[in-house]
Amino acid sequence: MKLRGRRLLLLIALIALAVLPAAAQAQTASGFGRCFHAVVIGCQNYKHLRTLKTPLADAKAVAKVLKEQYGFTVNLLLDKNRDEIMLALSELRKTMTAEEDSLLIYYAGHGYLDEASGAGYWQPVDAEKDNIVYWLPTSEISNLLRAIRVRHVLVVADSCYSGEIVMRKSEAQLPAAVSNDEWLRRMQAKRSRQALTSGLKEPVMDGGGGGHSIFAKALLEALRENRQILDGTRLFSLIKDPVSNNALQQPVYDSIPMTGHEMGDFLLVPKELQKGGIQAQPEHKADLSFLQRSGGNSAATLPEKPRQNADLQKGRTIGQYIDYGDGTITDTKSGLMWKRCPEGLFGVNCEEGKIETYKWDDVFQRFKNIEYAGYSDWRLPTIAELKTLVYCSNGVKDKDYGRCNEGSEEPTINQQAFPNTEANYFWSGSPHADNSDLAWYVHFAYGSSSISNRVNSDAVRLVRGGW
Repeated sequence: MKLRGRRLLLLIALIALAVLPAAAQAQTASGFGRCFHAVVIGCQNYKHLRTLKTPLADAKAVAKVLKEQYGFTVNLLLDKNRDEIMLALSELRKTMTAEEDSLLIYYAGHGYLDEASGAGYWQPVDAEKDNIVYWLPTSEISNLLRAIRVRHVLVVADSCYSGEIVMRKSEAQLPAAVSNDEWLRRMQAKRSRQALTSGLKEPVMDGGGGGHSIFAKALLEALRENRQILDGTRLFSLIKDPVSNNALQQPVYDSIPMTGHEMGDFLLVPKELQKGGIQAQPEHKADLSFLQRSGGNSAATLPEKPRQNADLQKGRTIGQYIDYGDGTITDTKSGLMWKRCPEGLFGVNCEEGKIETYKWDDVFQRFKNIEYAGYSDWRLPTIAELKTLVYCSNGVKDKDYGRCNEGSEEPTINQQAFPNTEANYFWSGSPHADNSDLAWYVHFAYGSSSISNRVNSDAVRLVRGGW
């Protein structure tokens, strides 16, 4: 196992504030009133230090997904020497001063911390061992700090000992939720200076991820699979287990001390969502729109053949649910009757078949007037109805933001009542009230709800009735 570099301390914190994006015109995320920039640095083919395996592939792949999926303007610096990196940083400092912008810095390569002096360095490809002349000291980078006004900075560092940037050993805690508009507004409005690192004070693997480092592989998978507004804390939650379970290293996410962090968070917004921005989205507006679309068949509509109260004693009780053994589960609190299995699965414990996913608009045609268990009024649940299925095993979920506490079992649903449910995205029938391209879903990995483009394919669980 080859290891990357030596210790990398406060220089990343400094460069987080210092680096500015490419001079090219940045793509504006209209509706967010901001531009997204990234500086992606990969140093691999060293002239005097040990050559590394994956930084160039990692940097190229990160730059590609940020540009193509999230609309970033990317300045990609590959195998650059000290003067080239300093020149690029100095020029970029002159081009961007907009406070509402966001900046992401990704670094992969050797780093060094002089424990005697406390000075930190990045080591460009011309760095020589025991000769700081060609290293990139924080003292030079600090001259770039004064005029930087970007609101959000996220440093992603894949290097040995890079977790020392946060100057503490605590792991970031999950926010209440990333899906609620008010939470996103709050995170967007406040300044953030944070670091996501591949390890704390331990060596990290160079390779091991199929052409990428273990950390880069997990990061790329999380970014590629995401389809919602994603904050940095949730990004950390998506990658920490895949990394720590496959390597002797523990990723870290925390604020960078003494950099003006104001409890905001970095937001990654897929391009398909950027035109809508973060807008107030009361769930009852979405539900009303859905109910109007479906002809008023709401949860308040009594079932065609409602079960009598006496019948509730005949089934198997599972908490607030009744399992009648006919493939349906009735919620005694709401009166909603759910299909026990997601679409595509069947069997006593939903163990047979393969879960099916559908584009949002296709669901209405595919399941129109479908008959099941003697009923023909099955439908997609509203977002409010679908959220009633969220079960948090590790404490009470935040009622304002709809996310389970960290450590809750996945999927976040009663697995006795709804066995074999994947920790996946499930469509609701509620469209976004202000953007006809979007609709609401619940992600049963975290219990959170958010919006997604209707052309995406998600899982489906049908419902009917209600008290």
